Amino acid sequence: KSAATHTAADAASPDHQTCCSICLEDFEDAEDISVMPCSGGHEFHTNCVAKWLGQYSNMCPLCRHALPTAVDDR
Repeated sequence: KSAATHTAADAASPDHQTCCSICLEDFEDAEDISVMPCSGGHEFHTNCVAKWLGQYSNMCPLCRHALPTAVDDR
């Protein structure tokens, strides 16, 4: 399962996060947001989470849920 992507304008509802927990900046309407496949469906700027996953860990930055890797998809 990979991260789903949408824009902040699509997510404008009370049950969505209002800022990226990685950079701590608010989501703007035109920005792409990635939703993690963890049970919390945590949202991050697509660029922020791509950097996190590429440099630091294959876990959700908030709940530490292990995310599938390309090897897991075989």
